[in-house]
Amino acid sequence: MDKQILGKGEGQMELKDLRVHTQEANFLKNYFQIIIRAFGGGACFFVTDLDTITFKHAEKFDIPGLEVGTRYSQEGLAAQAIQARKVIERDLAIELYGVRVYAIGGPIWNESDSEIIGAWALMEPRQHKIVQAFDSFAPTLAEVLPEGGFICVTDREKYVKRQGTKKFDMAELQVNTPIRVGSGPEKAIKQKELIIQEVDENIFGFPILTASEPLIDENGDVVGSFTVMLAPQIGKRTQRSRRFIGSGVDWGVRLHAANYRGDKRHQLQSKPLAPGNSNSEEPTGQY
Repeated sequence: MDKQILGKGEGQMELKDLRVHTQEANFLKNYFQIIIRAFGGGACFFVTDLDTITFKHAEKFDIPGLEVGTRYSQEGLAAQAIQARKVIERDLAIELYGVRVYAIGGPIWNESDSEIIGAWALMEPRQHKIVQAFDSFAPTLAEVLPEGGFICVTDREKYVKRQGTKKFDMAELQVNTPIRVGSGPEKAIKQKELIIQEVDENIFGFPILTASEPLIDENGDVVGSFTVMLAPQIGKRTQRSRRFIGSGVDWGVRLHAANYRGDKRHQLQSKPLAPGNSNSEEPTGQY
């Protein structure tokens, strides 16, 4: 949500304008238990007293170690809001939770409006557009690939989305499977460029051709990768397959990235990858 808003019409109010008391805090609890179900990437909402977490509700996205009854960090959002005595907003670095997070929180005042008794906070992951749209386009795309294909998305550490077909699937790669060092996704994230490579047939009993493109957010940070794997029959036709898979993945991700940033010039200039422009490598045992 780019703007956090309560209410409708003339009575609407942005969260950054809220001055929350005990009664309003109870409303926020009920409100966010319902509304964050509609957040595409989920969210985590919590309330504190001056020392511990007193309420928490999370959908799809959670903060490790943040549980009711536990002490919260005195350097975290809740403590900062209490100290600032106002609503604050933060963009949290991807290194903290493996995904960039938008956070907003503010103090909770007693009913006489004279003393701060706690804080409220909302934390929402900022997902790349391809991650958000994956469930809509991936099933169709995987089926139309020659002989079927396998499509997956990672964050910087693990696989977060996957789509196989009846003709071709990779059972070894499930959601939350860690990215292997030397794999296409790992290299794409590290080198910030399209990586095309062949997976040695000794690994799965048949060769696989893969193309991995880094996912870059509007700040220019690499937040993950998008990978297409072609079935064995296509993988054997190496040179033609390289051009096919490289052009498709590179053009598709770049187009989505342009839409993500609203960069129309990038959309116009984006074109299929010419042979030799990708970082192609010799067969490897990684995937």
